Amino acid sequence: MKFWAKLKLLALAPLRSENDSLLAAKQELERAVRSLQSDVARHDSIKARALAEVASLVAERDRLRAENSAQSHMLASLEDNARIPAPSASELAKLSDAALATISAEAAALTASVFREDGRRAALTATSPTNECVICNERPLQVAFGCGHFCACEVCATGLWKCIWRAPVTEQRRIYPS
Repeated sequence: MKFWAKLKLLALAPLRSENDSLLAAKQELERAVRSLQSDVARHDSIKARALAEVASLVAERDRLRAENSAQSHMLASLEDNARIPAPSASELAKLSDAALATISAEAAALTASVFREDGRRAALTATSPTNECVICNERPLQVAFGCGHFCACEVCATGLWKCIWRAPVTEQRRIYPS
């Protein structure tokens, strides 16, 4: 009987050794799983914070767009209210010669002011390099606006709603040099 017991022990020894190594591997895998679960929880927390930040930024962007739209409408309203209708011929006929002379002098002064502003803008354009963005003065010109001005690089043109000469940006067209 001792022989069979020894033989049985000899046959079981490799199995016990393999069982012990499998149990150790199982414990190592369980530690790795716990570590991965901790990493996943940390990443989920980071992701949740990032999503909250994005939601906050989107809300801020939407608020700024609404504010921009309201200000654009207010500006358009102010510009409409600032326009003075041209007097009719019958209204002009009723005016005295002195009033007509005053109106004529004011018109001449306004015309001179417009010519000075055009000259100032032309001088500004002439003194700046024609192949650089007039906003950043770093990158080459790449974008023409619907108003006809070709004055910005693609980076600076992004998000502009008014040309630098204050014309509304209705269109942006990428220009490629030949």
